[in-house]
Amino acid sequence: MTMWTTEQSAALLLEHRRALRSQDELPAGAVPSDRDSAYRVQDALIQLHLDAGDGPVAGWKVALTNPAMQEMFGVDEPAEGAIFRPLVYSSAARLDPTRYRHLGAEGEIVLRMRESLVPDQAPFTAATVSEAVGGYMAGIEIVDDRDAGADATIGLLVADNAMNYGCVIGQEVAYTPTVDLAAVSGRLTIDGQPAGEGVGENVLGGPLQVLALLGNSLARRGRSLDAGAIVMTGSLAVTVWPQPGETVRWEVDGLEAVEFTLEA
Repeated sequence: MTMWTTEQSAALLLEHRRALRSQDELPAGAVPSDRDSAYRVQDALIQLHLDAGDGPVAGWKVALTNPAMQEMFGVDEPAEGAIFRPLVYSSAARLDPTRYRHLGAEGEIVLRMRESLVPDQAPFTAATVSEAVGGYMAGIEIVDDRDAGADATIGLLVADNAMNYGCVIGQEVAYTPTVDLAAVSGRLTIDGQPAGEGVGENVLGGPLQVLALLGNSLARRGRSLDAGAIVMTGSLAVTVWPQPGETVRWEVDGLEAVEFTLEA
């Protein structure tokens, strides 16, 4: 069996992401099975994207923070990935379906960092990261599992940048520690029909817990979470898979709704 270096794995993943190739087309052993090695591949993949002009990094997403999502994908731990600024869309965006193999949408609470979280400040807790948050908003993460489905391993999820293909975000409002993000609820619709609902506590007990987890994970990787960055804190409901011509809308208590249309 071919032994893949970190750089070779990252280059192959970038090629497959560009070509929208199915995950089952990846050669055996091309993606590490262990989490630490997979994050090294992700780091290399992020750098390849940046070198290709796909940056800068606008923020981070944390996947699989909801037990229902972990069950869907057959894994038992979260994974983060970078969000590139050109893929951050405003509400009412129209997305071209030819840019995706199997587009999914996840309704989330998005945080905006007021202060940076740097490695030498770790470990972080929900209480310590609260003061670093400046704003929050409704957001829909755009994912593409490229037909991996339940066969996706944690190694693949991590190495492939947590399958992030952007996000659609709404109007930001100021955050204060008096806001109980764990109690905020949201509802997904597709063409006006109910498609899912959830509450903030579904994601590891609340978005601040997710932020602390992300800060600690990035610190272990030698990375900072920069002021101004956005953080997608995970799907409050389960992923939906819209078809061309459909509009996905995400309504969150106290926030401006956000939506996108997958063009026909």
